[in-house]
Amino acid sequence: MSMLSSLVSGTSFAQFADFASPAFFKVMPLRKLMAQGRELAGAYRDQNGFREAQLERGRALAAAGVAVTLTSDVAGSPLTAASAEVAKHGGNVLTLYFHQLLGAGPTLIDLAPRRFFVSDGRLLWLPGPGHVRWEPTFHSAIANIYTAYYGGGGEKDLRAALEPLGLAETTDLFIAHFGAGDQRAVTFAVTAFVESFHAIFVRCKARGIALHPNFLPLGLYLATLYATLEGLGGAFDVREAFRAAQLAR
Repeated sequence: MSMLSSLVSGTSFAQFADFASPAFFKVMPLRKLMAQGRELAGAYRDQNGFREAQLERGRALAAAGVAVTLTSDVAGSPLTAASAEVAKHGGNVLTLYFHQLLGAGPTLIDLAPRRFFVSDGRLLWLPGPGHVRWEPTFHSAIANIYTAYYGGGGEKDLRAALEPLGLAETTDLFIAHFGAGDQRAVTFAVTAFVESFHAIFVRCKARGIALHPNFLPLGLYLATLYATLEGLGGAFDVREAFRAAQLAR
C-alpha cells in the first residue's frame, strides 16, 4: 500500500491514491504530511462537521447564483457524456471548483463523477464526506495563482503569486500545467494532470523546495475534478468558468 493509500484508507478518495506522483512524497515534510492526512481523515469521519460544511457551502452557492444546486438526496439522472448540455454542465462544475477556492468557507473536496446529477436541466451536486478549511496563507496564494493566470496577468504576476508558497522557480511548469492558448476549449485527462504535477514535484525536489501540506487535499480535489471532466469528454471554457466564479464571490 502506498503512503497516500494509507493516509486516505477507508475514505472515498482511496480510488484516487494511484494518481499521486512518487515525487510528491519527497517534497512534503513527513510530519506535516501525516498531520494533514490525519486532519483529512478526521474531517471525513466528522458527520456533524460535514453537515455544517454542506450548509455553509450550499448557502454560499445559492447567494452567489452559481448554477449548481447542492443536494443531500440522489435525484435526477447521473451526469454523463450522454447527458444533454454537457458543455454547460461541465462549465458549471469548473465554476464550482473555482468558487470554492476563491471564496471563504469550507471546500467540499469530492467532485467525483458519481456526485453529479441532472434534473430538469439543473446540475445537482451530492458531495460525499471530505472537506477542508484551507490554511489562510495557502488559500490566499492559490486564489492569487489562479487570478494571475486566468485573470489576464502575465508570467511576472504568476511568479509573484507563486512566491509565498516558495514555488516561483516552477512558474514555467505551472504555465505548462494550465496549458497554452486562451483556455476557451480545454480537454481534461487525468494522465496529463498527473504528469504536469509530477514535473512540478521533481523540480521542487531538485531545488530543495518543500511543499505546503494543503497540497494533499488540493491534489485530491483536482483529481476528482479531472475524473469528472475527462468522463464527460469534449472541451470546456475554463476562462469563462473562472470569470463566472469571480463574479459570484
